[in-house]
Amino acid sequence: MPILKTRSGIPTWPAGTVGSLALAHHYTVAAATIAGKKRIATVGIDIEPNELLSLN
Repeated sequence: MPILKTRSGIPTWPAGTVGSLALAHHYTVAAATIAGKKRIATVGIDIEPNELLSLN
């Protein structure tokens, strides 16, 4: 089924589904997920750069 969007670009998930979209910090990677609400209440995606973290 198609995932449509509003005028402002917000996705309109089909009835009975939840979803999430994410862009990486440098806009070179994107990810999407969708699930049925009968088994999953909510989903989320967080994309972070593949860098070493400072210990300070």
